[in-house]
Amino acid sequence: MDAPLEYNPTGTPRACMILMHGLGADGNDLFPLAAEIGGGEFRVVCPHAPVRAVTLNGGQQMRAWYDIVGLDLADRQDRNGATESAVLIEQLLAAEYANGFRSENIFLAGFSQGAAMALHVGLHCPQRLAGIIALSGYLLFAETLADSISAANRQTPIFQAHGSLDPVVLPQWGHMTRDWLQEQGYPLEYHEYMMPHAIVPEEINAINRWCEKQC
Repeated sequence: MDAPLEYNPTGTPRACMILMHGLGADGNDLFPLAAEIGGGEFRVVCPHAPVRAVTLNGGQQMRAWYDIVGLDLADRQDRNGATESAVLIEQLLAAEYANGFRSENIFLAGFSQGAAMALHVGLHCPQRLAGIIALSGYLLFAETLADSISAANRQTPIFQAHGSLDPVVLPQWGHMTRDWLQEQGYPLEYHEYMMPHAIVPEEINAINRWCEKQC
């Protein structure tokens, strides 16, 4: 993985957030948000996904956490690609542990594909995290997920947000994710905004209020 972009506050960071972009973007896409996260008091790491061929886009090479074959949710479940990217994200977590952050002070966050990876890695992480933030995303491998999630993160707070006008990651996929998380008993805060596949200022404000409760 290429070196991630890093935002560090002027004082001692209150927490750390690993913030993952969506399909076809890179770490620069979400990096402008870094100074807004946690009131500018968080260390924010914005990694770049690997470059790979994406079937849905005619095999074009682009940054993607995993392949997408088609438009249906089932076609977005590339287990091999997601597993490879999960290892890279776990390495980022290990680097933050080495930087002196306890796992309980680290948030995993992402948008779209990045949100799917934040949920995937966060729910399997063997160390308790501060929280998971999933923006306009969905669960990977939901049919088998209940059998593999980590006991350490069974009560990890989750912030989920979705656009009611999203034509890319359909609102019903967000609802399915929300319902599954609630059925499993996760402490979930869910927000829905009248927006397409995007991030709006109200969302960032809600994230900051939620983060304030966690650390």
